[in-house]
Amino acid sequence: MPLYAVRLFYLGTNYHGSQFQPGLDTVQGRLIDAVSRWEGVKHDTKSVRFSGRTDRGVHSLGQLVTVRTNTPLDIDQVNRHLPQDVTLWAYTRISESFNPRHNVLLRHYRYYLETEDTSPSLPLMRQAAQKLVGTNNYSLLSKPDSDRTAYATLPDISLTRNGSVIIFDVYGTNFLWKQVRKIVSLLNSIGNGEIEPQRAEQVIARGWKPPGGIRPAPEEGLILMEVIVNFSFRTSRHAINRIRKLLNHKIGFLTRTLVTMTGLTNDVSFYQYPFY
Repeated sequence: MPLYAVRLFYLGTNYHGSQFQPGLDTVQGRLIDAVSRWEGVKHDTKSVRFSGRTDRGVHSLGQLVTVRTNTPLDIDQVNRHLPQDVTLWAYTRISESFNPRHNVLLRHYRYYLETEDTSPSLPLMRQAAQKLVGTNNYSLLSKPDSDRTAYATLPDISLTRNGSVIIFDVYGTNFLWKQVRKIVSLLNSIGNGEIEPQRAEQVIARGWKPPGGIRPAPEEGLILMEVIVNFSFRTSRHAINRIRKLLNHKIGFLTRTLVTMTGLTNDVSFYQYPFY
């Protein structure tokens, strides 16, 4: 049966992660339902497969999905059955033997960290980040996940600053549960002077563990940017416009909400002292 690779955008805010879970609203569940309604044939997790999972609240620009279908895939028609915060935007037909979990080259995650109230040292963070690169045991920088290995390979971690935002780009052949978010937390603590830079290497060697462990950074800053493969895709201009329209709407809504919440904070402060 023909197999297609598809690029998938989604905002993870409203979903219980990307991976299908019976009885819960997930991105994969929504996509399975949309493909089934489009083709008029029941699909499941075997015919609609994800390259990997993302946690609740984590977003994606370039998640890789494979869809096995006898009908020539029309992603714009499938999108008609998807909510606005989930969109297929590129596709290509591929070898039927392709495995989306094991036959990819790299995965690229990006984290946006707002540092408006602090001024972390980017050189210190970059220095520490290089101690985390390579094939290592990341058990102290991930959450235990049943019987899965704690080893992963990260060829590169880069950091750039854009105003008050530090952008973390993390590349890996595989990732562990909450790994990127814990790396962000560790490097941020080093940049703020809360932890010495040499602790990064000690964490990898499992020679030092901070009291209480390393808390993951908030999920809303994390995006799966791309699952990197060695073939090209056909992009739907209509789908890209759909994504842009959604993001512009979200930005407008959040901007208005920020103004309202700031005003409400001031209003509450007015009432903090009793009137005499």
